Amino acid sequence: MVFSGYADFYDVYYADKNYGAEADFVIEFATRFGEKPKDLLDMGCGTGRHLVEFVKRGLTCDGFDLSEDMLAQARERLSGESVGLTPGDLTTFENDKQYDLVVSMFAVVGYLVRNEDLIAGLRTARKHLRPGGVFIFDNWFGPAVLAQKPEKRHHEYKDGENTIVRTVTPELDPVGQNVTVNYEVTVTRDGQTIKQTKEAHCMRYMFVQEMALAMEAAGLELVHSCPFMEPDEALTTDTWNVTFVARAKS
Repeated sequence: MVFSGYADFYDVYYADKNYGAEADFVIEFATRFGEKPKDLLDMGCGTGRHLVEFVKRGLTCDGFDLSEDMLAQARERLSGESVGLTPGDLTTFENDKQYDLVVSMFAVVGYLVRNEDLIAGLRTARKHLRPGGVFIFDNWFGPAVLAQKPEKRHHEYKDGENTIVRTVTPELDPVGQNVTVNYEVTVTRDGQTIKQTKEAHCMRYMFVQEMALAMEAAGLELVHSCPFMEPDEALTTDTWNVTFVARAKS
């Protein structure tokens, strides 16, 4: 899935997201399960807000994304920094470089719905890791999705003179192990509609044993899983967002 019209207001939707705290969380994990990272590849870097925080913390960074719209925002945000930003697909990306740390934040790996795509995406991470390097990503946790069920949501945001209304309508497919998330975004100004966008994003939810098996096929080993931003807590059916930590096999 390539973000198109949805990308225009992506940073408005997540203006309160604590990207700095998430960067600290990732670096702490990478250091716990490997060496303190000096460089990093962000798979699915979006508008670059995590990369900004990693650069602030002294890491040499590169990133790629399938969405040219998001990359344009990332390039503007990281203007003046030595960050390589290129278009690329999680399943096929190759830049002939290796890193101490590879990340894929904010459930990007969940877009790899087919098994072959999931393993290909994990192999992309593996081939860009030095031996012993660490791959960290977060995603929706299957037991929580099935226990809680995704719900329809309605959000309203202000962006200058614009009012943005975002409606999220999910469709759960427990057999296919995914959720189709239907987004409808309406932008108004002074009571007049100036833009309307509809997009459907199909997201895979994941289980621990499934990920251990997929990682094995990709040359990785699963070394830790936990609730997102809670490194020492146990996963439960209340854990919607799970963090997976994988290490490159020698």
